[in-house]
Amino acid sequence: VAPDMLTVLKVGGDGVRASRGQFFRASFGGFPVTMVEDATGAGDAFNAGFLHAWVQSKDVMEGLKWGCAVGAHCVRVVGACATLPSLDAVTALVQHTTTLSSSTC
Repeated sequence: VAPDMLTVLKVGGDGVRASRGQFFRASFGGFPVTMVEDATGAGDAFNAGFLHAWVQSKDVMEGLKWGCAVGAHCVRVVGACATLPSLDAVTALVQHTTTLSSSTC
């Protein structure tokens, strides 16, 4: 394993954890979802949101937030999400939610 490799661990309703090497650790607790209909495709939805934000911002925490936001959208419908949420919908969710937990060391 490369020492600077980014590792992201999705932990369902408990959010996500990330690490890179020995000196970076981060976590995001996710977004509250009042009714989970189906988790099918939520991991893929997370990946799409994470990669979108990370490629644009180069910021891991921003990627974690966006991944969780798109994943939260996905679990609200039965079956795999036929369409991802609009950029505006994800932006609104990310901007109106504070980081539930994060740390770096």
